[in-house]
Amino acid sequence: MPSPYAPPKAVVRDPSAEPPAGWLRAKWTFFVTSIGLAIVHVPDILLGRPVSRAMLLFNICLLAFCATMYVGRKIWLLDSRKGPLWIDVLLWALAVAGLVGVVLVRDVWGMRFNFIYVSLPVLVANATLAAACFVTEARQHVRIFMGARNFMFLAE
Repeated sequence: MPSPYAPPKAVVRDPSAEPPAGWLRAKWTFFVTSIGLAIVHVPDILLGRPVSRAMLLFNICLLAFCATMYVGRKIWLLDSRKGPLWIDVLLWALAVAGLVGVVLVRDVWGMRFNFIYVSLPVLVANATLAAACFVTEARQHVRIFMGARNFMFLAE
């Protein structure tokens, strides 16, 4: 007589085609916000408005990329646990400090400010997470949904 506690013989699959309530499909969310942020700067590019400090902008974008690679790694490893709260607080503190810093630099040093210093790092972060979601879904055959501070992975 087989044990009633034996694991199922068939592969467990999620039969629902409906997304879970309150969760968003991660790859489309990050992709659409990346496209939206890119479209915002098309007039700046077409009108030829120069960026005043290219190296500063590059370093800010590099910092945004490195900060989001932590989340990208969690996506690739299919880690659905909530991350430590201190990392979320650190990322928010970096974002707020960046905004305050940009305003202070503009007022104190007279640096020419445009919103590319704010939205380009956000674009880099969203594009990084969108790429991580697309690659993970394609390679590991899962659907990724995002909620508050964590991700849900459903087998295809």
